[in-house]
Amino acid sequence: SSLSAGTGGLVLYDLTSSAPHNKEFSPHCVKTLMDLKLLDVGYDRQRLTFTQVRTDLAKRVGDNAATVPTLELSDGTHLQDSWLIANWLANHHPKGNALFPFPSSRPFAASLNAWGRSNFAAQLRSLTRPPIHDSLTGESKIYFEQVKVGKQKLEKMRAMTQAERDQQIQNCIVALEPIQDALAAVRESHNASAGSLSTVPLWLEGDQEPTHADFCVYGWYVHSRSTGPTITREIWHALPLVSQWVNALNAWAGNEITKDF
Repeated sequence: SSLSAGTGGLVLYDLTSSAPHNKEFSPHCVKTLMDLKLLDVGYDRQRLTFTQVRTDLAKRVGDNAATVPTLELSDGTHLQDSWLIANWLANHHPKGNALFPFPSSRPFAASLNAWGRSNFAAQLRSLTRPPIHDSLTGESKIYFEQVKVGKQKLEKMRAMTQAERDQQIQNCIVALEPIQDALAAVRESHNASAGSLSTVPLWLEGDQEPTHADFCVYGWYVHSRSTGPTITREIWHALPLVSQWVNALNAWAGNEITKDF
């Protein structure tokens, strides 16, 4: 079925920290939030803790290994995983090609997903996991410590010296260099063909609007924000084009989304 503004019976299940703060920190849920905004799709948003994902959502989808984001369709079926959701939206929404506007878009976004999971997350993890643990309560806190991360690993992260922490921040900046390079390449290509008078492209694919590729990286920016404003600024505003891109995406996302970061 095709979608338009109005909920169309869609329900998005995404991850949140414990009340009262209810922070958005899942890099993968952010991708789906941004996809839905780009396409102007209405939906009912259900924000779940780790415990609710493992109990309520698992029961609803009939899968003990349920994950978020999960998109529930009007016929009651469920799509799990931000990549599957993006591809479903691209194929079923009238403006779905905005997510992957070029033949190169899917492979590019897939490469950015791989970069996030392997390259960037590996450097960021030790900085984000202790504060995320602090933001949880009850069963979710226990699950995160004992199952998701591991008690000893978490203690080791908490015991990092300032020098070790600074090194991880530097490693994150180095990991962002391919993103800086990609943004620079877009500008060079634009300047070569369009001259200096037209609007400088802000986005990774050089289009008028951001695409799913941008959201694959932006999810990790949002995840980084669990470290607090100082470390987030040190990592994401060290490289000039990345810094501009983050500011532009924050503005594009709007307060309705960014208030939960």
